[in-house]
Order: sequence, then C-alpha cells, then structure tokens
Amino acid sequence: MGKPIDLHSLNHIDEADDEELRKSFLKLSDNGKNKKNLFSYGEFKDFISFSQRLMGFVSGNKARGYFINCEVGLGISQQFDILRFSEKKVVNIELKHERPKKGFPAICKQLQKHRFLLNNLKRKVVACTFVCEENKLWLLKDEQLEEITFNYLSSLIDDDYSYENVLDKTELSDLVISPYSEPRRFNHHCYYLSDEQVRVKEVILRNDKKNLE
Repeated sequence: MGKPIDLHSLNHIDEADDEELRKSFLKLSDNGKNKKNLFSYGEFKDFISFSQRLMGFVSGNKARGYFINCEVGLGISQQFDILRFSEKKVVNIELKHERPKKGFPAICKQLQKHRFLLNNLKRKVVACTFVCEENKLWLLKDEQLEEITFNYLSSLIDDDYSYENVLDKTELSDLVISPYSEPRRFNHHCYYLSDEQVRVKEVILRNDKKNLE
C-alpha cells in the first residue's frame, strides 16, 4: 500500500514541475485499491493547494504522516482523500475543487459517513472538507458544518503519527447490514449504508409514509 506523505516533499514535487516525477510520487503514495481510482491530476493540484495553506501553520511531525486516496472494502467501497493517524486521533480531510451541486448537505453527509466508519478505530475523529475554489475549510462539529481556519486545524493535528494505514487492519464488514434481514439494527441506525442502499432506504421510508396516509 501507499506510503505516508511529508507535506514538504509534496511541495518540492510540485515545484519541480516534472510530470514523470509527479506520477512516480503518486504511485508510491496512493492507497487506492483500484488503479482506475488513483488520484487524478486535478485532485493532486487541490491537495497541493491544501498543503500550501496548511504548511503556513505546521512544522516538524505535524507536516508528516498523510495518507492519500485510502479505500476500505465493505462489500462496497468507501474512499477517503486524506487520512492522518496518531495514537489518539484520526484526521480526515476531503478535497473538493468546488462546492458540490447539492451544497453543504452533501458535504455534511459525506463527513458523517466517514466519521461513522472512523469511529471504529477507537480514536477521536476530526473530519473536514476543503473547498479549493473558495479557499474554505469546513469542520464537522456534532452534526453541523463549522468554518474553521488552517491555524485552528493545525491545533487539532497531533505531533505523533503512524507510519501505517491503520484503516487497512480494521475489520469493518459487520457494519454493512440489510434493512430486510436486520430490521432492529436498521431502526436504531447501527449500520453503514452505501449510496445505493441509502436510495433503497429512502424508497422504503416513502412507501411506509404513503401506507400511513
């Protein structure tokens, strides 16, 4: 799997403006399990933008230990743009070049799903989204989004970090359930649903509502 990234090295790669060097760097760093889902050039540039802004507030170990394009297999696939693991915390940063068509609800929903999965690592979860074109950083706080500064984000990053992608060693398959076979867990929201399962859930709830009318 991919190696953790040092943000100093990342910026050196960008400054070199060497396409082959960039490809080699991403090949060594990318944690994507499917070659078709590797970091694109656009995502790389958004990561550079994020890195350059964060580098103004971090140094030493806080600039190290960033894993990109991490995937977890759950019968479906969930992808994380950036993850950083420390002994007591996991930081997740999602990169958006521009605000999604569905706006903040879509950003919030994605971060909530990620937080749900990452909570199983038994670490405090910091989940954020960086919208590159707006140069804004949003933190999931409780169930709402809160705009924060890069200085504040730096204060949330621990000095220690893991050289390994902790997510790779975590069993999460029991979080995937069927609303038909496990209705109790479904009713108590103790599950992870893929986008397709979310669509099915919404259909079920709409049909139930119609039957009650």
